[in-house]
Amino acid sequence: MRRIFITILTLTLISSCAKTEKEKMEIAKEKGMEAVKELHETMRSHLKKAMKEKGAEGAIEFCSSKALEFTKQVSDKVGLRIKRTSLKYRNEKDKPDELEKQVLTELENEYISTGKLPDYLIKKAKIDGKDYFVFFKTIKVKKPCLKCHGDINKMDPKIVETLRKLYPDDKAINYKEGDFRGVIRVDIPADKVN
Repeated sequence: MRRIFITILTLTLISSCAKTEKEKMEIAKEKGMEAVKELHETMRSHLKKAMKEKGAEGAIEFCSSKALEFTKQVSDKVGLRIKRTSLKYRNEKDKPDELEKQVLTELENEYISTGKLPDYLIKKAKIDGKDYFVFFKTIKVKKPCLKCHGDINKMDPKIVETLRKLYPDDKAINYKEGDFRGVIRVDIPADKVN
C-alpha cells in the first residue's frame, strides 16, 4: 500500500513539474523577445552613431561591415543563435534558409491579403537533430528606413551609389512605410524552455 502511495505521489509531482505546451511557447516568446530587444538596442546605438558621423552613407557602411558582427556578439551574449533575414535581403549572408523562406512567405501572404502582421511567430523545428523553438519577430519598415530601403528613384544619389558599390545584388529597396520587411530569428533549444 505504501509503495502505491509513493508511486502515485511521485507521478503527481512529475506531472505537476512538466510544463504545458502553452507554457513552453510563452517561455520561448519571452526568451525570443529578450534576444530581439538586446539586438535592437545594440544595433540602434551603433547605427545612430554611424548616421551622426557620416549620414545615411555611414549607416550603410556600418550595416555592410559590422551588422553581422554585432548580431554574432549579441547571439553569444544571450546564448541563442540570432539572424536577421528577408525575402528581399541586402547582404547575401542574410539570405533565408528553407524554414525562413516558408515563414517569410507565410507572413508576406498574410500581409498582402489582410494588411496586418502578427508581432511574432514561433515554430518548432529540428536543427542538427535537436528540438528547437524558433522565434520569428516581424519587422516593418519605418519612415527612417526609407532613406536606404525606399524608392530608389527618390533616394539621394550618394546613397544609391553607396548601395550599388557595397550591394551590387541588392533586393532590399523600393519599400514603403509600413511594409513587411523581414524577421529576426532566434533559435531557442527546447531544453531551455523545459
